[in-house]
Amino acid sequence: MRFVYLLSFLLLWIAPLNILAQEEMLSIQELQDSMENDPKPVLLLLHTDWCSYCALQKKQLGKRKNKLKDVYVASFDAESNDDINFKGQIYGYLPHGNRSGIHALALKLMGEKSKGYPTWVLLDREMNVVEHYAGYLKPKELDFIAKQLVMRE
Repeated sequence: MRFVYLLSFLLLWIAPLNILAQEEMLSIQELQDSMENDPKPVLLLLHTDWCSYCALQKKQLGKRKNKLKDVYVASFDAESNDDINFKGQIYGYLPHGNRSGIHALALKLMGEKSKGYPTWVLLDREMNVVEHYAGYLKPKELDFIAKQLVMRE
């Protein structure tokens, strides 16, 4: 019986603390709204639901919260079906067969350099693409890139 009480305590009180400690990444729309009020450089994670490295990268960001305070951290599902207004232009989903495709905004942001996931896109204060990084970034690499992005401004 004590085990049940202990388990209940852990699930009801301690687990939510871990969830609250995780960094929430901004959506594209939230990013654009934030940029209107307080422009900052942006680290944008292009990801998919099926990408395990993308999930690891998102989880890691919760631990980097204090080190990434000088930039916005946003994410975008590269296979989203939603129409997105980005910098005054509407982008939509581009199907490639019955069950696959990519979002036109993801293609634009990735450019010609990368088509893999995760892909980091660095944006300046005007939301212009500065650089791309393909693949999983280690915490120190992510910190270094953020620092370089801020210094570039």
